[in-house]
Amino acid sequence: MKSPPFEIEFESAPQLESYATDYPLIFLSCCKAAGSNETCLDKLTGGSISRARAQSQRFCGRSGQLLDVSGFEAKGKLGRIVLLGTERSASAEAGVSVDGEDDAADLDLKTDFISEIFSEGARVFSRAHAIGVSSALWVYDGVRSKDFTARPAYVSEGALSALLSSYRFDDYRTEDEHGDRVLRLRKLVLSVSGMRYSMDALETEMARRRAECAGIFLARDLVNEPPNELPPQEFASRISSMSSASSSLRVEVLDESALESAGFRALLAVARASEHDARVVIMHYEPQELPKGSPASSSSLPPLVFVGKGVTFDSGGLSLKPAKSMEDMKMDMGGAAAVVGALCAISQLGTKHGFNRACVGIVGLVENMPGGNAQRPGDIVRTLSGKTVEVLNTDAEGRLLLADLLWYAQERFSPCAMIDLATLTGAMIVALGEEYAGYFSNDEGLASRLLSCSSSSGEKIWRLPLAQAYDSQIDSPIADMKNIGGGGAGSITAAQFLQRFIKDGKISEKSSEKSSKKKDVSEASSATKWAHIDIAGVTWAAKARLGRPQGGSGFGVRLLTSLARDFSD
Repeated sequence: MKSPPFEIEFESAPQLESYATDYPLIFLSCCKAAGSNETCLDKLTGGSISRARAQSQRFCGRSGQLLDVSGFEAKGKLGRIVLLGTERSASAEAGVSVDGEDDAADLDLKTDFISEIFSEGARVFSRAHAIGVSSALWVYDGVRSKDFTARPAYVSEGALSALLSSYRFDDYRTEDEHGDRVLRLRKLVLSVSGMRYSMDALETEMARRRAECAGIFLARDLVNEPPNELPPQEFASRISSMSSASSSLRVEVLDESALESAGFRALLAVARASEHDARVVIMHYEPQELPKGSPASSSSLPPLVFVGKGVTFDSGGLSLKPAKSMEDMKMDMGGAAAVVGALCAISQLGTKHGFNRACVGIVGLVENMPGGNAQRPGDIVRTLSGKTVEVLNTDAEGRLLLADLLWYAQERFSPCAMIDLATLTGAMIVALGEEYAGYFSNDEGLASRLLSCSSSSGEKIWRLPLAQAYDSQIDSPIADMKNIGGGGAGSITAAQFLQRFIKDGKISEKSSEKSSKKKDVSEASSATKWAHIDIAGVTWAAKARLGRPQGGSGFGVRLLTSLARDFSD
């Protein structure tokens, strides 16, 4: 498991006169008007900052702007200062409060606000990496109109972004690294001016971010691995090794024989043409040493369950994908990678950081290949639930293995809520591109919680409908259902398919009309609270972007970790 290649440290309002001599590079958060720290550094550098501002035609301290200041004489190591614009419009700050809880009136504004903070950390790392220094100081100044930077959650968000930006997948490079891939940065110190909370609170918040970073790095590594190096058995073995790192995590592996005995017929139908046997892995996070005043022991509370699609390579089966559509299909296990990464983060943090609810992660690991033993278009398969599916397209395989996994999770664990993540449909990429994941839910309370956690984690999701009009498109004349719908709304009909394997989970048209109201509108009290998140567009980046490398993104780790924390309250 990778660790960030450099350390993040914090200092509370240092004396810049002395600190300026210790670092070759200083980043200074700033707005349109110069603050006290900028005035101090300007004096130390003989007015270089004010001259650079005056000469610049464009820099005005707006969010996203950078201004390099160099060529000055200063004591010690200092040779360059980078002004980091942080001033935002009033609308960007509207969804976030200074004290206490954030204003939930507009979660989109809050998400955009967090995304801007995230981008600041990415810019800091990118510029420090380009300059090639071994250490840098970031004066994270509380200079905005509402002093948002004084809040630990936002300070640590910028720090996390810098850490995540350092990710590289170089495991299969045989040549010596050179050029812009060499990382010289070893330490980034954040000086937090105007802190309105204790440094202990900041360190606690940062501990969560470091655990999230470890989980995201793990998920990215898994998605980036070539499929010949990560077949289902190897994937399961890597998950099993996680249990040795945490006493609160227990891993259980079901091999193909156990899956056959249990009745995972739909999952095994997907895997049967591959030379690599299928696996199902169950990760149990069991809270240790619950704090005093906890309402009940962990064993008496139903667990929160995450389910991940893990197709380690998807050729499409006999419904073979075009060559160009197949080359990135090692990423079709992105849902499983996110679940594994989230359980990694949750088990690292444990009850010390408020994770008091038992969590279970279940991943189905298969390879979908053509061959003489492959399932055929026109086959009918009986699922673990007993329901039958007419398979019209073998490239719509993810929903088949999820059908068995979702039923198994409910039968065995009776979860308080169940969330599945899957790179399920190309239609989701058409609908939402690479910016948002689409999500569906049969429960308004769970849907609301997910949206709130999405806002705070910066991992964007957008809700799509479930309705009978779409559900009827997957009716089959010779089986209980077929595995594809009509020509349109492919992501929705896929979600409708999954919903048929949720116990009492269907919502009526009348319920759907109430989706704007934050109430539990499940038809029956025995309904499993369920959400499906289609991450097809956000799991893999064809090109690198600021703070996000080319390849696996690790999307979902922070969202699930945040949700697990929310269910512990």
